[in-house]
Amino acid sequence: MKNKFSWKAFVSIGLFYSFFIIFLTGLALYIAPPGRVAHWEEWTFLGFTKENWESIHVIFSFSFVILSVFHLFFLNWRIFWFYIKKKAVSGVNKKREFYVSTLLVIIFFAATYFSLPPFGSIMTLSTNIKESWEDTNSQPPVPHAELLNLEELAEVVNSLSLDQIIKIFEENSIKFDSIQQTMQEIAELNNTSPAGLYSILKLPKVEAKGQGGGGSGTGGGGGTGIGRKTIETIAFETNQDTDSLLMILKENGFEASENQTLRDIAEEYDVPAMDIYDLIKIQK
Repeated sequence: MKNKFSWKAFVSIGLFYSFFIIFLTGLALYIAPPGRVAHWEEWTFLGFTKENWESIHVIFSFSFVILSVFHLFFLNWRIFWFYIKKKAVSGVNKKREFYVSTLLVIIFFAATYFSLPPFGSIMTLSTNIKESWEDTNSQPPVPHAELLNLEELAEVVNSLSLDQIIKIFEENSIKFDSIQQTMQEIAELNNTSPAGLYSILKLPKVEAKGQGGGGSGTGGGGGTGIGRKTIETIAFETNQDTDSLLMILKENGFEASENQTLRDIAEEYDVPAMDIYDLIKIQK
């Protein structure tokens, strides 16, 4: 004769699994990078993305609550109801354990809310771990750039036109079906990350600069593409403050705005764009 299915054992095992998974996902989310980094660099931990960990954490949190309610009000409702009636008749027994437990809950809640030590330090450590994932050499041109399609990306990356982006992708065997596809969709199609695609777009500019070339016309910059860069773009790429770069230019006799390209500034003052670029690049 087969043993009867035990709901108590089923719920108990389910609670254990849910608790373990909630603990594991909580740990993963504690160290996970900010969303802008996780999406841009396709961050994974144990093979799961940040969205995977968040989804699993939420679902098994619900599972834990549902199983707990089922365990309390259905499987053990007689014991629970007997306890409630007994306390209702005799009154709450004011033991030290009750007050200490309640006091600790209040302290934990208040200390967490006001970020008091050591609770604030725990969250600060989480923030430091999250920020440590950021790679300053692969920063997106704008927040959530992985959601930009190629047309929108060309508007953000002032140094490259849409045709140039398409040409670079084709030269590097990057597959895409439409210019309306987002960087994230194209990255998934090519088994890479949006950051990896963006690094490919930046490579031709670095190589061109290394080739040197002899062109020195006004604003030409030796054919490096430097002339198409704006002050704001250069500030982002060199991890500098835009206002600081404008001040450096002003101190050297160049009046400019953050949206001006080096070519425009060079033509206005009749100097090579590369000279202006070197002037602000070396301040990094």
